[in-house]
Amino acid sequence: MRVLQFSALAILTIVACSAPENNNSDIDAARQPAVSKPVVPKLVVIVTVDQMRNDFLDRHEVEFTGGFRRLLDDGLRFPNAWVDHAPTNSLPGHASIATGAHPKTHGFSDNSWKVREDAVWRRVYADDTLPHDCDANGHGGQGDGLSVATLGERIIEADGKFVSISASRNIARAYAGKARAPVLWLSPEDGGFTTNSCYAAELPDWAADFNRAALPDFVTGRWDLSLPGAVLATLRPDASDFEGEGESFTFPHIAPAEENDLAWFYDAPAADASALALALKAVEAESLGQDETPDIINVVINTIDNTGHRYGPFSVEQADNLFQLDKNLGAFMQQLDKIVGEGAWTLVLTGDHGAAPAPEALPDHPTARRVTEEEVVALIAAAHEAADQYGDNDPAGAQAAAEAVEAAEFVERVYVGDEILTAAASGDDTALVYANSFIADRPARHPFYDSEEKGLAELGLTVVLKEYVVVNWATSIHGSHYDYDRAVPIVFTGAGVRVGTSEALARTIDIAPTVMALIGLETDASIDGAALPLGRGR
Repeated sequence: MRVLQFSALAILTIVACSAPENNNSDIDAARQPAVSKPVVPKLVVIVTVDQMRNDFLDRHEVEFTGGFRRLLDDGLRFPNAWVDHAPTNSLPGHASIATGAHPKTHGFSDNSWKVREDAVWRRVYADDTLPHDCDANGHGGQGDGLSVATLGERIIEADGKFVSISASRNIARAYAGKARAPVLWLSPEDGGFTTNSCYAAELPDWAADFNRAALPDFVTGRWDLSLPGAVLATLRPDASDFEGEGESFTFPHIAPAEENDLAWFYDAPAADASALALALKAVEAESLGQDETPDIINVVINTIDNTGHRYGPFSVEQADNLFQLDKNLGAFMQQLDKIVGEGAWTLVLTGDHGAAPAPEALPDHPTARRVTEEEVVALIAAAHEAADQYGDNDPAGAQAAAEAVEAAEFVERVYVGDEILTAAASGDDTALVYANSFIADRPARHPFYDSEEKGLAELGLTVVLKEYVVVNWATSIHGSHYDYDRAVPIVFTGAGVRVGTSEALARTIDIAPTVMALIGLETDASIDGAALPLGRGR
């Protein structure tokens, strides 16, 4: 039998509920309100939608009929919900949800950063620090990964079960950390969902069966428009040629004959449908939520991010993707009712970041614009030319570089080195958000993903772009501290959760400690977040 280590609060609550009666029990009962035992779910499901803006739920609220509808009607929503750091990029965002810690604490300052070794700067990609192939005991692998334990590691240490599934190549691993558990991601190169030897000696039989028998049904090679007409009428025209790099920007989207169907499918809504279907397979095969010890399954929805980058957050494609997710998430929740039991599980929906609108869709905004690759190269060159007038490690050189960057009309301001910490301490709200990601010896490469040899990160510059400025590596991007990148949904539903809305400030770093409080896991000083008030469940 698995035994979960309960927190002191949970123990006190349970003790209060089971205290022996005294001789005046009838009188005392009349005087005192009843103390009810807390509702503890058998299974917690964390659904993270990559690039899920908070306002997506509001823009189409009336038309949603599936999972989003159920969350809005039967869940507890925190409208004042935020990513509490910048750069607002995927791996630091997911890692903060997984650990309850700021990037400065868990170690992922960005999707990639620079490090200095033997007087030479080199790039480090966050996903390369996650576990790669290990020995038969799960030891070894590349990189040191996250500095803080994930929920996956914590639930396994407490004798619960954990599964992490994603259509993304990397993100499932960020939620797992070093957990020895089923951790699966979609890999077109491997012909389906895969894992590595740090998580399991081989792919679980149920996942291999899914790849062989079920996955082909999702891979159709086309994506047809399925939006309700009332929604379609509210959107900009499908024929917006600034989308998709001017190629395949209208429905239907059909896989090119020369492209591997699975590789093309990776960017279509059906990829996420397959991830949800595999997650249900995992719940059954791993017997999640089938005893009194809580388990956790994490599911990452990835193609909202792919679609947003290619077509923009308010495109016809993104709306269609959202409505397909609404339908598939609703079916997923209905199956949880059957497999685990209605009222026996809790689900939280959130996002790792939002996204900026395509600047072409904001023709009247004074600062909205697209920055070309040529402008980026010229700006980096100007910064280094200014810094090179001074000696190595001369603060005056970094300051001169910052002034050269600030001269660009699309740059709001630049912080030099740990100046960002001083600014944050003085009450600069922008600096505070970036300071939550600041790690002096691994400077973030955002917003200009530069060459190996020269960039702005090694000059110690934190660059803040003006509002609605998009660097031209996709139709839409994210990474800034502005509301459109930081406002994400946080909605809980199910066991232990009241129905309604809460005006409490909610941050993505609060999700992990909230889940821990819900199931009785102890927290520690490595967690920067705090448990959110969920109220009493039904």
